Amino acid sequence: MNELIQWIKTAEQLPDDEMTVLINTPRLDEPVWFGYHLDGQWYYVNGGIVGNQYVRQWAKMPAGEEEPA
Repeated sequence: MNELIQWIKTAEQLPDDEMTVLINTPRLDEPVWFGYHLDGQWYYVNGGIVGNQYVRQWAKMPAGEEEPA
């Protein structure tokens, strides 16, 4: 099963607070991370702060493969 990741620009829309998403940080060494947004700040899932200037896009987490019935 293939899933298409729909990237959303942070300037256009932000995810719900504390919703785990993929974040795109093209200026950093690793351009894609798991993270969340809370009270105007981006965080890695481990709670470390990501500079807001680095996060350009975010995407909902892929659903993954469904288990057979």
